[in-house]
Amino acid sequence: MKRVLERRDADRLKRRDYVLSERETITVVRPGGVVLEGHEQEFTWYVRDGLLVRSPVRFDGVRIDEAERRTYEDEWLRAERRRVERRAERRKRLSRRSTPDNIRLAVERMWGERIGDDLARRIARDADRIGDDLAALVLHVGDVIDELGGGGPVDFNMAVARVRDLFVMLDQGLLKDDEVARAFEGTLPGLAARADSAAGAQFDAFVELIRIAGKLRAELPATERALDRLAARLASAPSQSLQVAALSSARARWADERAAAAARDDASEPR
Repeated sequence: MKRVLERRDADRLKRRDYVLSERETITVVRPGGVVLEGHEQEFTWYVRDGLLVRSPVRFDGVRIDEAERRTYEDEWLRAERRRVERRAERRKRLSRRSTPDNIRLAVERMWGERIGDDLARRIARDADRIGDDLAALVLHVGDVIDELGGGGPVDFNMAVARVRDLFVMLDQGLLKDDEVARAFEGTLPGLAARADSAAGAQFDAFVELIRIAGKLRAELPATERALDRLAARLASAPSQSLQVAALSSARARWADERAAAAARDDASEPR
């Protein structure tokens, strides 16, 4: 049980990289193999407010309407939050590791390698300040990537997924806008330098980071320069026309969202 609890945070991050489908079939059979009754339910699992939510799709072939689906999800989310709180309490009672040790273990579970004592202590200090080990680890995603090999051995998909978690922590209120902006600005240029070798779902996941960056109000000059260089490299290769279009669309959405946020800020200021 102790080992299961220690793996929880790492496993929770990995599950966010997927959308899962579930089909539940119940059949009542009497002796002789005669079916008396049967039911089939279909669900989709996705991340909402940082937690995995079970969302109903069809019951016995009938599609669930939006209001009923939302009610089911809300009830599931409330129950899941209670489960998370109970697990956190059990972890406090069972774990005998220090915060730096927990950080090192979480990195090893997620990335397959251990980080040094200095970085583990820095992440641990932020974990104590924030009150959440996972949020502090995500905040230092760029430092972890640099220490584990930067643009070399570190898996591109893993790095993109961990940067995506910055926005999950922002939505949960565990990280502030300026903290996420600094971490994003320190990490995204390195990913952009490798993105032209990504294809298909890998490139789509990278581009999604650009789309959601519109949530951030801070200026991101290093990111913009890195994306300019990436766009130039892609444009020079005729086979990359789809990537060029996707990147251009994502940057346009980023600019639109930032402009809309600025307009809302202006409107909220007293005259």
